[in-house]
Amino acid sequence: MFQHLLDKKKKDITIESVRESYQEMYNEGRINDMTKIKLKCWLYHSESRNKNGNPPFLFENYVHALGKETYLDYIKFGLINCDDIGGKEKANEIVMNWFA
Repeated sequence: MFQHLLDKKKKDITIESVRESYQEMYNEGRINDMTKIKLKCWLYHSESRNKNGNPPFLFENYVHALGKETYLDYIKFGLINCDDIGGKEKANEIVMNWFA
């Protein structure tokens, strides 16, 4: 499912390709809630890097570097919208269970 993201070379990653990949994967509906959280964090981080003139990271590289506290901070500070996965409390629960 994520192979198209893994196959891209770093120089091929643009904010447009991140946005497109996010929409494609998120709209498939076959991804679990933790993957949704990962995608939301990746998109947020990619948009921030783009604003600073830096290219996005590959999805795999980005999520591999994140730990529980980073995901919880994204949720706590409202950097990602968690309404579609049950709100902040539910998102916190999902992250805590993922890293249990």
